[in-house]
Amino acid sequence: MTKQDESALSAIYDAASKEEPDEMKADLMHDAIADIFLNDVHDPKDRKSAIDRLLDRLAEAIFGKELREKVQKLGQGTITPQQMKENYERIYFKEAVQHQVRDSVVPMMEQMYEQIYRDAVSHDRSSCLYQHHIASVLDKQQWYPAAVPYEETDPHDLTVDFIAAMTDDYFVDYYAELFPKSKYHISYIGYFE
Repeated sequence: MTKQDESALSAIYDAASKEEPDEMKADLMHDAIADIFLNDVHDPKDRKSAIDRLLDRLAEAIFGKELREKVQKLGQGTITPQQMKENYERIYFKEAVQHQVRDSVVPMMEQMYEQIYRDAVSHDRSSCLYQHHIASVLDKQQWYPAAVPYEETDPHDLTVDFIAAMTDDYFVDYYAELFPKSKYHISYIGYFE
């Protein structure tokens, strides 16, 4: 057994002892741990399989067999094409959503595009295009140098790249920053609200 395996084994035993499992749970965990660490599994496929068994047994020991089986069934579910279609119809094709997109998002996107394009053409290094987007790309390009520096990319391409990289929340917040007196506004509920 390697030092790394011994550390992992020790960590698992420490975590298990904090939960103070009953004797049966302790036996299940011991068997699962022994499967990986004491049987000297070297083949990566066998090791993955052994780790999967360990996790399965630990879940059973901690949560019980019935709950473990329910969780496994949930993880095996797939979304059918019909479910996808229904999802899109309920979310994206509702008239209320289409109305919001037509009357708010499209004009906001047009204004945003125009402003970011102006920043790209003028090489405004104080803009979010440069501070947030181009700086991030340049930082990554230190590992794979490009023939042409990213900031010299066509301004339309820079604009499209930046907008495409935005999350919905970033777009809404950045728009509000750029156009605080705009008649367009999107309210959203934060992840933790």
